[in-house]
Amino acid sequence: MKTGPVLRALGRLASGARWLAAGALLSAVSAQADVFKEDFNSGVPSPLLIVGASPGFSVSFAGGDALMSQAAGTGNGGVSITATFRGLGDFETTVKANRQGTGAAQFGITLGFADAVSPWGDVFFGQYLGQAIWSNVGTGTTVWASNGIATSVQDAVLRMRRTGNTLYAEADVGSGFVLLNSYTSPVVSGPAQFSLFFSQEFGITAANHGRLDDWQISATSLVPEGTTAVYLALGLAALAGVGQRRKSAACRSDA
Repeated sequence: MKTGPVLRALGRLASGARWLAAGALLSAVSAQADVFKEDFNSGVPSPLLIVGASPGFSVSFAGGDALMSQAAGTGNGGVSITATFRGLGDFETTVKANRQGTGAAQFGITLGFADAVSPWGDVFFGQYLGQAIWSNVGTGTTVWASNGIATSVQDAVLRMRRTGNTLYAEADVGSGFVLLNSYTSPVVSGPAQFSLFFSQEFGITAANHGRLDDWQISATSLVPEGTTAVYLALGLAALAGVGQRRKSAACRSDA
């Protein structure tokens, strides 16, 4: 796990009332871009990340990546890895994804926003209509999009970024980033919550897994807030929202 100097200091302060000191530290350098990096090489996640998993789902950090898995015979559920800080201003988050063994599960990046009612954005591997990488962005009404990336694709860098009040969902499968989706609204301009997810929401009980590596978040400022319990709940809520959007979109696609 690698962080910028601000977040390294934050990691040493990340408990109880000491979040207040960390917040003051971040505020003091808010004019500079802040960066968080997690390469999963240490075998344990950063103390700035909260991991949650449904029964029958798991995540391990051996081998230099985050291996998210669904055990055979398990129904719907998933895994979330949620950052215990928010991004202010323009931001970019990327992760390397390998879908070999994923089957019909979905996994990637999902976002939430503190100052709005259920806005979201995500980019993820999933098998729908013969295409591998999809995105949802919007508030209340799904904007469900892909870019013709075939399901034969096994590796990609997934990216979500914000400039002003516009979100962009993009993927790079080896020849540069291509735009999958975008959404412009003031409701997505507030503090952003960052999560990685792996989910099964179609009742498929076969064993599945996906690998994520080299997660990076950069923003005008990364600001700590909340507690472990709050962020675990947020991560699992993000999983539930992801699943609900997947099922709604799949129903529309099959109609």
